[in-house]
Amino acid sequence: MLNYANITPAPQILIVDDVLENLELLCHFLTEVGYEVISALDGESALEQVNHHPPELILLDVMMPGLTGYEVCEQLKASPQTRDIPVIFLSALAEINDKVRGFEVGGVDYITKPFEIEDVIIRVKNQLTIVQQQKQLQQQKTQLEQEIQERRRVELALQDSIKREKTSARVIQRMRQTLNLNTIFNATTAELRKVLQCDRVVIYQFNPDWSGRFVAESVESGWIPLVKAQNYDLVMNQAAISNSDCVFERLSQIPEIIVQDTYLQETQGGVYSRGVSYRCVENIYKSHFSPCYIDLLERFQAKSYLTVAIFCGNQLWGLLAAYQNTNFRKWEQTEMQMVVQIASQLGVAVHQAQLFSKIKQQTEELKIAKQSAESANAAKSEFLANMSHELRTPLNAILGFAQILKKDFSMSLEQRKHIEIINRSGEHLLDLINDVLELSKIEAGKTTLMETRFDLLMLLDNIKDMLHLKAESKGLLFELEISPTVPQYIIADERKLRQVLANLLGNAIKFTEKGRVQLCVSAEKKAGQEPSIELHNSMVNSDYPELCSQFNFSTVLEGLSKNPKIQIQFKIKDTGVGISPEELCLLFEAFSQTEAGRQSGQGTGLGLPISRHFVQLMGGDIQVESIRDQGSIFTFEIQAKIDTEPTVSSPHIQQQIIHLAPDQKPARILIVDDDSDNRSLLVKILSKIGFEVQEACDGQEALALWQSWQPDLICLDMQLPILDGFATARQIRSQEQQNAIPILAITASVFEQDRQSISGAGCNDWISKPFKEEVLLEKIREHLGVEYLYQEPYSNCALPTMTTSSVSSTLTTQLAMLPPAFIQELHYAATQCSDDLVLKLIDQIPGEFLDLTQVIKEWVLNFRFDLIIDLTHPIQSPKQ
Repeated sequence: MLNYANITPAPQILIVDDVLENLELLCHFLTEVGYEVISALDGESALEQVNHHPPELILLDVMMPGLTGYEVCEQLKASPQTRDIPVIFLSALAEINDKVRGFEVGGVDYITKPFEIEDVIIRVKNQLTIVQQQKQLQQQKTQLEQEIQERRRVELALQDSIKREKTSARVIQRMRQTLNLNTIFNATTAELRKVLQCDRVVIYQFNPDWSGRFVAESVESGWIPLVKAQNYDLVMNQAAISNSDCVFERLSQIPEIIVQDTYLQETQGGVYSRGVSYRCVENIYKSHFSPCYIDLLERFQAKSYLTVAIFCGNQLWGLLAAYQNTNFRKWEQTEMQMVVQIASQLGVAVHQAQLFSKIKQQTEELKIAKQSAESANAAKSEFLANMSHELRTPLNAILGFAQILKKDFSMSLEQRKHIEIINRSGEHLLDLINDVLELSKIEAGKTTLMETRFDLLMLLDNIKDMLHLKAESKGLLFELEISPTVPQYIIADERKLRQVLANLLGNAIKFTEKGRVQLCVSAEKKAGQEPSIELHNSMVNSDYPELCSQFNFSTVLEGLSKNPKIQIQFKIKDTGVGISPEELCLLFEAFSQTEAGRQSGQGTGLGLPISRHFVQLMGGDIQVESIRDQGSIFTFEIQAKIDTEPTVSSPHIQQQIIHLAPDQKPARILIVDDDSDNRSLLVKILSKIGFEVQEACDGQEALALWQSWQPDLICLDMQLPILDGFATARQIRSQEQQNAIPILAITASVFEQDRQSISGAGCNDWISKPFKEEVLLEKIREHLGVEYLYQEPYSNCALPTMTTSSVSSTLTTQLAMLPPAFIQELHYAATQCSDDLVLKLIDQIPGEFLDLTQVIKEWVLNFRFDLIIDLTHPIQSPKQ
């Protein structure tokens, strides 16, 4: 017996009927197809069972002793615990009012007795499918809300991190402007306390005997300044040195005086002298400190603190400390990193100051001191350059608006030039930010596959078109080899695959100066696949009485192999500089680059790590073989599915419909749908085009409008309350007097048997939800014979066809009127694939050649330098 449920664990169905024979019959069939069935003979016992163990579906008789089925359904819908359980009425009451009553009390379907068991099973399956889909939608909604919250959290954390990094940059910039340590210390403590929003920041300097003093402080008003307090007692340091114990008793009668930390003196720097760069304490009372040290911290008025060592060269010079006095605090990792960076630069600044002092005191050490200072300054400059590169202001919003404005042809040429400058200037930074965010997303485990159906061969051809000019400009041969085993249509993550191929091929071209770059693609089916089996529902009907009599549905199994899995391998070969063996292990580490990559001055070191993660996400991995100065081979494979019913259409230019053509008879269209959002969508689409539109929310209202308004076409949803779309279409066909009105069925079903039912009900055509606007309008054109006006591709001039053999004679004529030197420069810029140089040149074209300017600019934006070469070559070639 075929398992209709196909769900694990099996859904539980409650059957309520006072006729025992009906119960046994339904229980038998539903159990046979894999459902768990429970039963009840009256409404009271049914309610008791539902309250105890809620089922996933209820088949409910209407006429029963005691509570009727309507009353039972009303009680179920009145309870929040049971109102979402779908109820299908099974009744001998076949009047329309009885059915309306069933839907009014909350039923989702109504089956009249005597019933066909196959019909009952199919309706049960449909309702359980709807329940399952609703659960999935709710889960997806919950997941989306969580992702949105996580995105907001990440954005806030990024903004906070940028703010802190800017503070670090300001502090370090001030350090570069002076060698006066007091100025540096005061500026550092003030800026750091402001960005950390803590109560106190101090700089503590060790003496040679490991005693020490506070040399700089920024403190919130209301707290005792430690620098001022230590100056009250001139013998404090000597007392601390001579006594290994804490001296609190001796100073306890001076509440304003804060003693120094003798623990650091006794341990000669404590943990900091043993290589620990910072110490983070969230709660001083939970850190197992000695009572003496707790008493000292209480004198500091501190509850939490973050202390970082300041090293001058290899010597521990002092401490940079931040204190939280008002409450306990959990210090963030970014805060620790920022304080560590500033402490490192403080060490550099102190070292420079000491060197400068020695230079003035000893002429003999002048050269050594100068070299050390220059070396330290160079290291600091390199650090600042790197940080400036990594921490520029995000430009996502700027680039987004620039791209929108770039499509506005109402702007002047000068304004469009400014927008293009903004867009080009932000591209590098945007790519960097996107890589960093993608890497953060990968590390957070938030990267997921977005599998779609697409044309793999078209993707590979687009990659080739995108990169072959760049390769040819360097004199390289770009080859694409595709095995006959590679399917055309697959189901995989197209965007991630495109990014991986573009990154690996782009690297191959960048690091290859002569020879060739080759992409080889092959595929093989995965072994051990079992064909999936599903029931051909259109065969289970009254035309096959032997199936119904014997209750054996196994004879209608049809083995269908749906979307078999396949492994696709991509191999990128080049004859470039190669990679040394010692650098191979670092190849996929974030922000690391090979020697060749560093010398090129391009890239961020994120492309390969992100590509490898994408490939691993798609079920494969990247392998590398490389020989220095001979070339490299990058190989990766992905797991995909073959699209046995491809929905990917061939590429063509889709002209946008803007309105009905003039001089046509006004066309009326009736929209019938119980969902207001769907009706609104159709009304907006059709009204914008120029159709006259009316709406109906159910079948009865549709019949009334059809008779009174007499539309030319009906867009009919098939799932309607009261009178469904099938019954509505049948009534229209039975009542028509003369010409048959076209009925366009709109359905969410994709099953062949439903299409046959739609046709059998009298509909002329159908569209599956979700539909595309152009498909809807094309269907209407087919059935009404209307004509449309289409949006012209360009308002000023039509671009030449995007081929290398056809160029508009008008453009050739205009270009020939320009100076030969200009044409030669334009031709050279195109052969170099330099968009910046071409854009600068076309800005020099006079205003009367606007058509030529816009066409070439569009070619540049689409990277079609080959068309510019074809346009300029016949004109400038004889003059070369």
